[in-house]
Amino acid sequence: MSPDAETLRTAPHTAAQFARRAGLKEGSLRKLLADDKKRPASAQPVLPPPDLADADGNPLWYGSTIDAWTLARGRELPEDSLWLFRAPAAAEAAPLLFAGLAQAPLARHRLPAGAHVLAFDTPSGPVLWASPLTDTTGRLSAHDTARVALSVLPAAARADAVVGVPTLLSWPSRYGGSSAFEGDHNNIDLYTLRPEPVPETPRAARRLLGRLGRPTAGTVASADADDVAVEVAHAGLTMGTDAFARVVGRRLPLWLDGSVTRRAARAVLGYERTLVEPDTTTEWPAWQQRLTAANQERLAGRAPLGYALLAAEATEVLTGIRGEHGLLSNQGESWYLAARPAPPDLPLNIEHQVRGAMIATTGRDTVEQAQQELEHLAARRDAAEAGSALADLLAEVCALLVGVLREHGAPVPARETWDTYLWSDLDGPVTRAFRQNLTVHPDTEQALRTHRGALLRRGADIADITGLWIDPAGRWVAEQRASGGPLLLAEWPTEHSPMPELTDATVIAADETQGGTAVFALIPGPDGTLTCEPLPSPHAGAFSYGYAGGSPGHLYRALGRLVPEHNGHHLLRSDASELWRELSSPRTDLRLNWTDVKSWLTADVARRQEAN
Repeated sequence: MSPDAETLRTAPHTAAQFARRAGLKEGSLRKLLADDKKRPASAQPVLPPPDLADADGNPLWYGSTIDAWTLARGRELPEDSLWLFRAPAAAEAAPLLFAGLAQAPLARHRLPAGAHVLAFDTPSGPVLWASPLTDTTGRLSAHDTARVALSVLPAAARADAVVGVPTLLSWPSRYGGSSAFEGDHNNIDLYTLRPEPVPETPRAARRLLGRLGRPTAGTVASADADDVAVEVAHAGLTMGTDAFARVVGRRLPLWLDGSVTRRAARAVLGYERTLVEPDTTTEWPAWQQRLTAANQERLAGRAPLGYALLAAEATEVLTGIRGEHGLLSNQGESWYLAARPAPPDLPLNIEHQVRGAMIATTGRDTVEQAQQELEHLAARRDAAEAGSALADLLAEVCALLVGVLREHGAPVPARETWDTYLWSDLDGPVTRAFRQNLTVHPDTEQALRTHRGALLRRGADIADITGLWIDPAGRWVAEQRASGGPLLLAEWPTEHSPMPELTDATVIAADETQGGTAVFALIPGPDGTLTCEPLPSPHAGAFSYGYAGGSPGHLYRALGRLVPEHNGHHLLRSDASELWRELSSPRTDLRLNWTDVKSWLTADVARRQEAN
């Protein structure tokens, strides 16, 4: 195929170009587009949903999306369309060349990359259907999934192949939204071999395909090189499985997100039946593990309110997922569900405990009990082994108890309001002053292996943590080795955290920064000491200043929350605000007197009230 033809097929098309490619009058297509906009959300549109939009929000479609729509309506296809759309419908089911788990080395992945692949031999060329494994730490992109799929074919057999990579289906929600019936409207990424690596020899390819024979269960393709010698070109998108199914004469498998495990991939061989597999899709396994751990910990007796809250939440989840199973379709006209999770179950003894706990706590003084249980459970949660069932259980129960306190307007312990904050500008005087107030943690190695340590590390390897300290408020601070230079990771107060009283001598300070940095309230004491109190952050993003953008706006809101009448939610992005001018003007560092900040915020409140 010439480059010009490939560009026509894969480039985004405007509505006018859509009409020309589909052989319609532009006025007719625009009427269809206008009619679709008037349809209720539950109605199926006539035109395919746009793949993209231009800078003005106008719809754009890939050529392949238009071709699939044109094919479905029996209209004549353009000559540059992908052969998949022009091929005759299969008179019988195409023979399978490969079915099961395919693996191939990719340079960007430590382990061999995997996908479930079906490869069909059709008179016009090989058709491959591939979905990436979901039980790996790094899921493949659609592009790399297509590369792995093509690796199951001999090199000479790849030139005429078309690969389809369908979007993984969402679990149906009882709250509305996605469900497995979307298989009828699923987006399929199309790929073909990029022509440079392998010479195009389609006739020889088809002769080789005839000698490959029938597939075997769990067939694995691999290579000795560090990177599979296959490169693909994106050939656009098509909606639904119809275009593929008509060419191969079979229904094609679609997978729920989370269900493409190695075990399932080896078992789904294209026989158009839905496997029932252990649940790797819904949230129920996590809840079942929590209830089992709660039973082992005798939580119902030690923390009856926490257990009752857990039981109530688990019961709601269980009832919901059982109902959602009924929303799940096993097949459509041209697709079938490859695997579905086993229905949720709860051991009878735990089910009785759940019911009993919910009844036993009715009418108690929930606030006082929540405070007592939270104090006990939070300490155990923080010390639990990172990633353990106990840590997960206690984290969930503590979050539920915090919810009770907030619901009743009761104070929440400061520890439950902290988040992890990181910054990289560590050489400035403000950060140095903050670090001078830190004390070394007595058992760094053990602390980093706990649930609390894992939250602080945010996925960083323990080997990359070069130190752990404690600040005067009991918050942990770690230094991490990184390629761009060391980082500080700190347990940081949020908008819900208590803040010490700021005196008139307080200075809001931050070091010079190239990106984001930490901002502190420097509070001098009567004895000459200096307290470096972290400025509570409304969210995990780093503070910044010196330009008119989102990060200085984040800093403005954080300062505003320190003044009750301001509440921090209304940002005056104009020179009318003295504080905004100070934060958005170019500067090398930040030093603002707290008395000035309060005065500027008070003036902003007054201007806002006048405007209203």
